[in-house]
Amino acid sequence: MATHRTKKTTAKTDKINFFGHKGQTPQTASQSDAQDGDGDSDSSLPIVDNTQTDQITKSFLEHPLNTLSNKLIASWQQTADAIRNRNHPHDDFPTVKVFNDLSAATLKKRRAFHRIAEALRQHGTRYRWGYPTKMLIQRGGTFKPVHSPEEGARLLKEWGIPLGPSEPTAQPIEKTAREWSAARKRLT
Repeated sequence: MATHRTKKTTAKTDKINFFGHKGQTPQTASQSDAQDGDGDSDSSLPIVDNTQTDQITKSFLEHPLNTLSNKLIASWQQTADAIRNRNHPHDDFPTVKVFNDLSAATLKKRRAFHRIAEALRQHGTRYRWGYPTKMLIQRGGTFKPVHSPEEGARLLKEWGIPLGPSEPTAQPIEKTAREWSAARKRLT
């Protein structure tokens, strides 16, 4: 006798992985099918025990040290990881486009890393930008995160990579037009 599986849905905190099911990969889903022994291999709706994952999610969301920004960064990282993982069987969307954050604030923060980026390029060391504004420097097959220009300068000094001279601060642009002010009232 074949049994039919149903998907268990719970509260809003339910996290579904991008294999389509909570807590399972295609390998574990096929293993649970093989353990049924009923010959029915309906792996599209596996039985999943949500209690442990729900407890972890609930404890994460209720932890006092988790600020809103940490939660947003964690959700962004989960989304980015899911997009990079192309093994999921469900294509709910025909295309997914991901763009870099090129806002003025982000670019301004990245400009602070200019000296470090220039020294890395001259030395032939690879780097990439992390989220939200950090530099990931590749060294020995791993990426070392650098969160501030000061930390980057200290790291380059440890590695023996010379850091170029600091650039002089930009001079204010001279005004070419006369400044206008409000006209005074005429006394009549």
